[in-house]
Amino acid sequence: MDPHPLPTYLSKVLALSPPQSTHPPSTLTGPLTSHTGLAYLFLAVSADHPRLQVHSYPAIHWARAYISNIPTPSAPITPFAPGGGGDDDDDRPSPAALGLLSDGLAGPAVRACVTKDLAHVRFFLALLAPVVEYILRAPTAAAASSSSPSPAAALHAPSPLPPLPTCLLHGLAGTLYLLRLIRHWVPFSAPLVSRTIVHVSDYLLSPSTPWTCPSPSSSPADRHGVSHGVLGTLTQLVLTTPPLAPSLAPRLSALLDLQLPDGDWPSPRDQQQQHHHDDEDPPETHASAPSGGVGFTSGPQGLVISLLSLRPFFPALQDRIDEAVRRAREFLWARVRDPGSSREANLFRGVLGTALAFPKGPQRTRFLALAASPSPPPETQPSSSTTTAFTTSTAAEVAAAAVGVAATPGSLMTSPSPGSAWAHSVSERELPRMILYNDV
Repeated sequence: MDPHPLPTYLSKVLALSPPQSTHPPSTLTGPLTSHTGLAYLFLAVSADHPRLQVHSYPAIHWARAYISNIPTPSAPITPFAPGGGGDDDDDRPSPAALGLLSDGLAGPAVRACVTKDLAHVRFFLALLAPVVEYILRAPTAAAASSSSPSPAAALHAPSPLPPLPTCLLHGLAGTLYLLRLIRHWVPFSAPLVSRTIVHVSDYLLSPSTPWTCPSPSSSPADRHGVSHGVLGTLTQLVLTTPPLAPSLAPRLSALLDLQLPDGDWPSPRDQQQQHHHDDEDPPETHASAPSGGVGFTSGPQGLVISLLSLRPFFPALQDRIDEAVRRAREFLWARVRDPGSSREANLFRGVLGTALAFPKGPQRTRFLALAASPSPPPETQPSSSTTTAFTTSTAAEVAAAAVGVAATPGSLMTSPSPGSAWAHSVSERELPRMILYNDV
C-alpha cells in the first residue's frame, strides 16, 4: 500500500475533478456528490493535517478554490412547491430538499465554514427562514388536543400542513447536521444558529411529526435505512443537542431490536411497512428476515458508526449497544473475503465505510487494503434478484437517482479517490467518524 496515501488520493481528486469556474445546475447535487462536498473534505483535512501540502498548497487553499464559485441561491428555500402533471397525486405539494441532497443549503453552509464569516451564517439562516416559519405554524399534538373546535369551525378550518421530510438526505435531519457544522466551524456562530436548532429539533420531536423520507421509487428503504433512516435522524438530534438523549432512549431501544441474529441489518422490504412514530408503538422485530442492508447507508456499517457516537449519551443502553456493535462487526468480518459489492471503494456502500466501522488495528487495515486493491471483474459481481434488487444497487445509485444524476469522480461519498482520502485522513483515530454524518 502507498506509504503516504492521503496526499496521493487528494492529488487524484484534484486531477479527476478539479475546481471549476462555473457549475451547471445539473452538477449541484448536494455535498454527497458535488464540489461542495470536496470543499468540505479539504476543509476537514486542513484541520486534521495542517502541515499537509497538496500540489504545493495547503489543503485549506483547495477548500477555498472548490467553494469559491459554487453559486448561491437567489431566494429563500420554499418548504413545498406546487405539484404538476397528470396523475392523481400531482396536486400534492412537493417538498423541498432540506437535507444533504440540497446544494442550495449545503453550499452556503460550507462557504460559511470555509470563510468563518458570520455574514455567510446569516445568509444561510435567511435561506431557512421560510422553513422555520412553516415549522412554527405546524400544530403540535398538544395544541391539537388542547381544544375541540365546533363542527362549524372545523368545517372552515384550514387544511393541515403536510409534514416536512425528516431524513438525512432529503429532510430536517440533514438541516440539523448543517447547523451543527456551522456551529462547529464558525467562531461565535452558536448564538445565531441556536434558535433554529431548537425549532427544528422541537418539530422533529413532536408526536405529530412522522419521520419520513421521500423516495423516487416505491421502496421504503429511505425510511427504514440506517444512517439515512430513523437511526440517522435520531443520531443528528442527539449529536446536535445531547440533553435530548433520554427522551429518545425508547426509540433507540426499539431500533436495536431490529438487528438480525447474525448481526446484519434487515432488508427494508422486510421491515414493517407502517409509519411508527411515537415510542409507545415501536418498530416490530423481524428476526427471520433475510439480510439485505448494504453499506453505511442501510447496512451494519451505518449501525456501528451511529451507535459508537451515540453510546456516551445512553448509559442505560450501553450493554445492548456494545453487543449490537460486536455482532455487526463479526458479520462484516466474516464476509471480508466475499467477492462483489463489498470490494467497492466508496464510503456509502463500499469497503471504505466498512473500514470506519472497525477500531484501529489489523481489521481496519485489511479493509483499507481491499479498497486500494483492484476491483473484481464485472462477471464476479453478484446478480440481483427480485428479492434483493434494492439491496444490490449501489449507494451511488440511491443518492444519484434521488437527484437525477450519475456519480462522478468527484463524488465524495460514492467515488474511490475522495472517499479514500477521508478514510486515510481519519484512519489513525481509535473511533473515526463519517464525514457529513457524525464528524462534528
